[in-house]
This record gives sequence, structure tokens and C-alpha cells, in this order.
Amino acid sequence: MKTNDTVRSAALLGALMQIMGASSAWAQEASNTPVSEQLEEVIVTGSNIRGASDTGAIAVSVLDAEKLAAYGQASTGELLENVAQAGAFEINGAADGPNDARGDIATVNLRGLGTGNTLVLLNGRRIAAHGANQDIGSTPRQVTNVNAFPAAGIERVEVLRDGASALYGSDATAGVLNTIMDADFDRSTLTARYSSLEGTGEHETSIDFAQGLQFGEGRTRVLLTGSYFDRSGLYSSELGQQFNSVDKRAYLGDSPYATTTTDFRNTSTSSPFGQYQAGALNNLGVFVGQRVRQGTTALTSTTGEFHIQPCSFAGTRAQIGQRAEGCMGIDDGTLDPALRYDFAANQPNNSLNEGVNIANDPITNKGRQLIPEAQRYNAYVFSEHDFTDNLQGFG
Repeated sequence: MKTNDTVRSAALLGALMQIMGASSAWAQEASNTPVSEQLEEVIVTGSNIRGASDTGAIAVSVLDAEKLAAYGQASTGELLENVAQAGAFEINGAADGPNDARGDIATVNLRGLGTGNTLVLLNGRRIAAHGANQDIGSTPRQVTNVNAFPAAGIERVEVLRDGASALYGSDATAGVLNTIMDADFDRSTLTARYSSLEGTGEHETSIDFAQGLQFGEGRTRVLLTGSYFDRSGLYSSELGQQFNSVDKRAYLGDSPYATTTTDFRNTSTSSPFGQYQAGALNNLGVFVGQRVRQGTTALTSTTGEFHIQPCSFAGTRAQIGQRAEGCMGIDDGTLDPALRYDFAANQPNNSLNEGVNIANDPITNKGRQLIPEAQRYNAYVFSEHDFTDNLQGFG
């Protein structure tokens, strides 16, 4: 028994030494494995609203300075038009409709949901809205003019692609576009750009300057930028004849669409020749159109509608005035298609503009302004100072 006990003790001691050896090797191996790894900088864009229904991360696309520079655009508004999630800019410096005279401004329309539904931030913060608003879908919208942002010195553009009204409010229904300026900009840049359209007087000139400064061993950082932008206008008269009229039927050749459809006419029902309706209020105070006659001649339609036209046009019911250039009369019913307004026309048409001399008008005679004139000066200063590792001031 004693021998067996000795054998068992030896076997147990050997097994214990093997386990201790394995444990020692594992401990040595574990000691060489780092307990934690240092992560790269994590940037959180958003606000912390307690009780918000949205939790977790929301889809964000980031365009860095290299990608933005590849677009080769002269202004921030033109730069942001290249954002994949952006729809057509409803308000921009090129809009030339009757209600689009808003000057050299541009704003962002994410996902095509309409201007005013995209929150535009600068360095993660709201800025003052532009002084002029615009009606979009019959609703007045306050807009942010992104052309006021300097094109030089942008570190990145963050696009929050989903609706974020729970985090930011109703102005972020379509998403958020956040432009981040580079506070660590530590160099000087000067960019000059010139372009022109051959055969016309249209040209663009832009100069952008950026200077980064650092003080106090990098604890204070300052970014200075300035830019100048100048663009001449482009008129339809400077291009081919096909641009001098919105009516394209003459360019359809032998196509039957030239005579069987009005889809290519494109002239506006708005006309320099007035359109009216005659009538009276009934006993309920509601206006009701009524036919007007001169003797046995009906001057209006059954609902009282009539319009002004040159007497030379067929259907003139009565003369209402005589001018040196010719007489004017009235006709009932619908406005003659030849009296519709052509927004692109740059030459007066005697039959359409009888009594209206625009041949010597230097503005009207140029035709439609396809690219508006613009001149812009931008100046921007951004500074940061680290008081401690956890306290920072900015301005």
C-alpha cells in the first residue's frame, strides 16, 4: 500500500507540474496581450435630448476636403449641389422666374422634400436665416444661405440622410447638412479660377484665400478666409436661334407633332394683353360673371370673359382705343395663342407687340437671362481655444 501511495503521489505531482507549466505559459502569453487598444477619434453629431424616441446611430454620409475639392466648384452653393442626397435646389442664384428674384443665394433641398425641411448647420450650430423667404408649395419658407459659407477651409460636410425632427425639430424633416470648418488649418492657400463660355460675354472669376494660425503650443487656433466671386450674365440672344424662343415647334421639321400638339409651344398664358371678366355681385355677395353686349354683338363670353388684343387679330368685337401704332380692341373667350407671352423672346414681334416699342430697350432686347449676374465678397474668421482638456471656447 505504501508503494502504491508513493506511485499515486508521484503521478499527482507530475500532473500538477504539467498544469502549473501550462498555466505559467498561458499567464506569460496573456501578459503579452494588450488589455485594451486605443481607438481612433470618434465624432458624434447630434444633440442629447432626454426622452427622445430615436436611439442609436442614424445614417450619415461624410464628404471630406479631398472629395469636395474634386468637384471644382467656385461657391459653396454650387459645391453642395453635388451632394448625392440633395434634390434640385428650389432657391438658387440661377432661378429667373417671376417669384425667384432673391439675389445671389442658395439653399439645400435634401431628398427633394422641399426647401425649409432641411436643417443647415455650420460647425454643428444653427445660424441666422436669410432675410428673404420664399413660397414653396404655397407655404412661406425661411432659408439658410449656404453661399455665405466660405468655400475655402471646409474640413468636411456631414449629411444626415434620414429625417431627424425628433432630435432637431421640424426643420430637419428631410435631414441635416452640417458644414464643418477646419479649426486645425495650419497652412496658407490661395486659389484663383477663371472660366468663360466661348462665343458669348459670359465669364466667371473667383479668388479664395485661407490662412490658419496657431498660438500657445497649438492651444489657440484661428482660421481666416476670404473670397471674391464675380459672374457676368448670359442672355438667350448670345446663343443660337433656338434659344430665342420657348416655342420649339419650328425645330420639329416634318414631325406631325409640330401641328397636332401644343406640347412644344411652351408660351405662357400670362400675357401683356389684359384678360378680364365682367359681372356683378348677387344678393349673397358672390361675384357672378355675366355676358355683356353692344347692341346685338356679344363682347364677352357667357361668363363675362374677354381680353384685349390688336384690332388686326381675327375675332375683334369692338375697338376701344386708337394709338399712333394702331388700334386696340376686345375679344371674347380664350386668349389667342399668338398673344401668349414668350419669356425667351429677344426681338419684338410687330404682330404681337403692336403699340409696344421694345426694340430700343437694351435689357428686354437681350432676351431671357439664362445665367444671372452676381458679385460676392465673403470674409470669415473662426477661432478655438483649449482652456483645459475638457473645456474649450470658440468664436
